[in-house]
Amino acid sequence: MVKFEVSAPGKVILHGEHSVVYGKPAVAGVVQVRNTLTLEENDDQCMLICFPKIGLDNLHISLEAINKFLAICWEKYGAIEFPEGLNHDVFLEEVKNFVQETVKEGGKDFLDSIKLNSLSAVFYLLLGIFIEGQIRSVRKGIKIDLKTEMSVGAGLGSSASFGVCLAATFYLLARLVKQESYLDDYNGLTEMQQHDIKQKISSWAFQSEKIMHGNPSGLDNTICTFGNVVKFYKGRPPVDIKLTCSLPILLVDSGVSRSTAKLVENVVDLRKRHPKNR
Repeated sequence: MVKFEVSAPGKVILHGEHSVVYGKPAVAGVVQVRNTLTLEENDDQCMLICFPKIGLDNLHISLEAINKFLAICWEKYGAIEFPEGLNHDVFLEEVKNFVQETVKEGGKDFLDSIKLNSLSAVFYLLLGIFIEGQIRSVRKGIKIDLKTEMSVGAGLGSSASFGVCLAATFYLLARLVKQESYLDDYNGLTEMQQHDIKQKISSWAFQSEKIMHGNPSGLDNTICTFGNVVKFYKGRPPVDIKLTCSLPILLVDSGVSRSTAKLVENVVDLRKRHPKNR
């Protein structure tokens, strides 16, 4: 039975958190608080989701329901290039409908936006990565267990770190289905090959960020995947910043959660009301 864990750090944006969406530069780096996602296969005929931080603990989704939906998605999307060729909004709507109907049938009709978006990210990435990897079914029961050192909505990239963990987990699972020695073989890959894999994981994590925030820049998922301190423009590769000395930063958690999507909406509204100040 397969069992492994992946982790991804949080991030801090030092400059340009909102202006980066509109083509301005941003500077960001990782912080050493992490999300850790453990995947373990079992003989149960279900996916067990344990995300206690957001109130999703011991949620069972049957493999029959997952594989039925996967077969439908295969018919629609099996011939396209993932994730670049995917119509994000259409696929996301289908995934959300699946999540709402499946969870409702399980007697847990309680989904708020955080739970719905989190579960939608799980199945969006699982199904998309499996179709991309030419895998037609989830063959064994799996348990995914999320442990986090971050507060949700604290501005430390908890959602991006979560997306990177999901993308890396399902990417590895898809490869292990076809090649049991993949985890051992990964260390023998060249630096460029490993970079390409990380770029694919970051691209999938960006889809998760779109589910969470609507119009992300791509900065958070890039930082949480590749690490380091970088200068970043939307749509361009990040540029590493070489620090000549350590940079101590004091981060204070106010304990007040915030919605990045709502803040993004506020910036959009300000730009509309003050077009000359762009």
